[in-house]
Amino acid sequence: MRGQRGTALLVVMVVVVMMALAAYGFVYMMQAEYSSVSFAREHAQAREACLSGQEYGLLWAGLSRGQRQSQLQASSKQDLFAAISLEGNELDELTPEWSFSLLSPSPGQLGNRGWQFGLVDESSKLNLNALRQWDEQSPGHASVALSALPGISEFQVGQILNALGLPSQGSQTQGESLELENSPTNSDGRSQFLNTTESGNTTSVMGVRTAPVRSLTDLVFSGAVDYEQMWGSDHDRNYLDDQFAEAIKTVEDEYADLFSTEGPRPEDFSVETLEMGSPWRDLLTFHSAEKNLTHEGQPRIWINHPSLSELQQKLLEKWPSEWVEFLLAYRQYGPADESFKATSSASGWVADLSVQGTVPIESVFDLVGATVAVPVSSDGQAALNSPFQEVTNEPSSWIHALLDDITVSEKTVLSGRVNVLLATPEVLSAVPGIEASLAQAIVQKRGEIQGSPEDQRSVGWLLGHQLVDLSTMERLAPYLTMGGNVYSGQVVGFRDDYSAFYRCTAILSAVGQPRALQIERWHAWGRGFQSIELRQGAKPQDALEEASGL
Repeated sequence: MRGQRGTALLVVMVVVVMMALAAYGFVYMMQAEYSSVSFAREHAQAREACLSGQEYGLLWAGLSRGQRQSQLQASSKQDLFAAISLEGNELDELTPEWSFSLLSPSPGQLGNRGWQFGLVDESSKLNLNALRQWDEQSPGHASVALSALPGISEFQVGQILNALGLPSQGSQTQGESLELENSPTNSDGRSQFLNTTESGNTTSVMGVRTAPVRSLTDLVFSGAVDYEQMWGSDHDRNYLDDQFAEAIKTVEDEYADLFSTEGPRPEDFSVETLEMGSPWRDLLTFHSAEKNLTHEGQPRIWINHPSLSELQQKLLEKWPSEWVEFLLAYRQYGPADESFKATSSASGWVADLSVQGTVPIESVFDLVGATVAVPVSSDGQAALNSPFQEVTNEPSSWIHALLDDITVSEKTVLSGRVNVLLATPEVLSAVPGIEASLAQAIVQKRGEIQGSPEDQRSVGWLLGHQLVDLSTMERLAPYLTMGGNVYSGQVVGFRDDYSAFYRCTAILSAVGQPRALQIERWHAWGRGFQSIELRQGAKPQDALEEASGL
């Protein structure tokens, strides 16, 4: 009996241990499941925060130029784009809330190795689709424009031209294959990974036919552009070049005394050795576009409208009657030739709206300095002189009205124009008719324009401030803008440094139906930013620049 009781006790103990182990395993499994569910919940919250940031960016892109300028004057970029809370309460370090921040490369930093709050206007870049059109108008212009890109070779110019379906200006000709450097080749010397069709704008990668080149990523895959040339060495997509970040770490680890004003500066360390050109992502685009709207966001008046009565009504809401009557007269009778001699005065002349407007206006500058022969009697004509006369010594009162209030195009969307307020000298120099000297003059002058509400209306300030003459302004106006409605940048959904995060890059278009284009989200990027940076805008390169005397 004693042996039986001992055996029973042993069995009971074994059963208890097994039940305890089973309970522990169940608890451990539940804890793991809870952690997994919590992470999935946080990941979903971070994703939704990021998507909210995209919608916020679309709202910003859809604002008129005047509205955006008012917002930036009233608030800082940090207030507008940093740590926008989704929970409606004030953020603090002790009670973080789900938020989003919008980021973009910071202009003027070393090799663009920095970031700022806010988004980048795609119109500040060179639109490669527009470059196709410009090259058709002026053969060879695309080659000249691409040659201005930092670090580009003649061979790469030919590759990009082929990828865009344009004839090369060198040894390569349209329709030749674009060969990837160091890639396996076929018996005929062509790359196994990439070939082009006869048109040159459709590629096949690994034998698979793809669509025409329509994005910067397509351009990289075509082999025309090196990855680091396009994106820089910023593999974690935090707008800080990996080379630069490594240098910062070196300074922090090995040269701590560099941050002291009395500390010695190592002779073998130089920030200049880290200097690189801007990644081409900051210079090129396929998506720049804008609504054909005024500075205030109202539709521009189409001056070639077939109904002169309707045209008159709309113009009188904005313009003096003298301006309106002259434009109507021009539509009805066109410009007078040089041999015309008036027989009477045109004082008080009023357009007869029963006469149809059969003369189209090709450019708003056709109205400047023109004379129209208008009928004043059954057998007499008078010279109606334009109220728009060429600018001489001071900004004109009418130049912005011509370029902002009216349009010769019936299109609701204008694509590919370059933002004259934000474009780099390299991009400005790519515009037909803008030489390097003029590009530099524009960059130097536009700082004054930022503080002038009147000059903010249109690119007419180039003429008003005597940077160009009238004929040059007429040539440049179709290529330039003061701002677009397509923006790009990075959106980060976050709460703190310990919770899940979600970040992506996107091109946000507010032309037509607002939508996000070419969203990229890679886990390999990592977190990239600390939460305090996403709230306060701390930039890791600041200390290095200060220590380096920059």
